Amino acid sequence: MRTCDSCRYAVEDMTTKGWEWVGDKWRSWVGVECSNPDSEYHLALLNITASGSAQAEVTWRGCEHHRGKGRVARFENISE
Repeated sequence: MRTCDSCRYAVEDMTTKGWEWVGDKWRSWVGVECSNPDSEYHLALLNITASGSAQAEVTWRGCEHHRGKGRVARFENISE
């Protein structure tokens, strides 16, 4: 099974965004959610861990409704 980061249903959720200190840099992030109403992951934030931390990439395993499109990355470096 493919991961959610390469699925066309993984879309930005602009209502879920924020800042996180990662390593030695502040990074902004935008939530990525599953927009497929047939998936068990529908409306789940795919780049947020169970503890609430944002991930640099979507790592969810995917579902049987996967449709390919390309890689999703949602972190941006803010400070050097």
